[in-house]
Amino acid sequence: MKFDTTYQHKNLKTNSNETIPMSNLNLIRQSNDKLHLELFKKLDTKSLFYKYSLTDFSAFSMNLTELNNFEGINVLHSHNYYELIVIIDGELSINLDGTPVNLNTGDACLVNRDTFHVEGHREKEKVTAFLDIAPEVIQQCLQDKEHRFIRNSSALYELFSKDTKISDTKKNCLIFHPINSDNVGLTALSEIISQIENELTQKRAGYDYIVNGLYIRILDLFSQPSLYRCDPVIVNVNKGNEIAQLTRQLLDSICKKITYLELGEEMGYNGNYLNRSFIKEYGISIKAYLNLICLRKAAFLLKNSRFSITHITNTLGFNNRTNFNSSFEAAYGIMPSAYRQKYQK
Repeated sequence: MKFDTTYQHKNLKTNSNETIPMSNLNLIRQSNDKLHLELFKKLDTKSLFYKYSLTDFSAFSMNLTELNNFEGINVLHSHNYYELIVIIDGELSINLDGTPVNLNTGDACLVNRDTFHVEGHREKEKVTAFLDIAPEVIQQCLQDKEHRFIRNSSALYELFSKDTKISDTKKNCLIFHPINSDNVGLTALSEIISQIENELTQKRAGYDYIVNGLYIRILDLFSQPSLYRCDPVIVNVNKGNEIAQLTRQLLDSICKKITYLELGEEMGYNGNYLNRSFIKEYGISIKAYLNLICLRKAAFLLKNSRFSITHITNTLGFNNRTNFNSSFEAAYGIMPSAYRQKYQK
């Protein structure tokens, strides 16, 4: 499996090209913001990404080569918030913790918290909205009995109200399909999403309250059976997932390059089987993941310790200083010695 440690894009705010370390693509993504909106728009020669929150805004573009490279290194990840993926135009496939789901124009997918997932190939994707919602926003809706922000009979209400009781062995997600071919729901959704984008861009007085209300209005649309059919997806955590998670815990604890044979002997399984389970769970090979965490540890030690670079190289299990230097430069765009000189406290 080909593994790149960086990806490229153009920052539309600064109009400059940037090389981003793969270490920015966290497997477990945390956010303290209550609401996010991300928009993906595919043009003929490039793709545009817009990210809005209540406090910040960013935008960047990728040409076709850069997008293909990004897709190749994008990994299964989870959030500490709910993510509603709406296909405004085109098609998109999503891997929900090993369960493939294909979405077409007008479809949507609510990805539950702590569910590993990744967007698939984007050849036919045109416009997609990713609406991220913090649990406290949902709980506030459920507790307001007077206004009934989310209809009691809906699958959304069922998922949100029971989310804290979900078994450790299964996770629920929801797939929404429009009832009518005229896509009345999509028209309404597109208008609301445009309103959210305007509010988060202009940030006029009271915009955060307005955005909160618009998100609730979107949830109300998906809770109407006259507009959407809802298909729950229950993703079971199987033995392979458990083995992969145990493998990752061990790799995180040792944070040193080891062979599949050594890993297999340590865990009592065939090393190649462990690697296949790991790729299925997290989207990258054990070798690639070890390279990633070892380089992160190297960057930390270069900044925060007086260990020699040779000592760091040997401690993390790199073959030699040349191998370490080239790997570090590929990931961070700078040699280890220069990185230490620049960042050491």
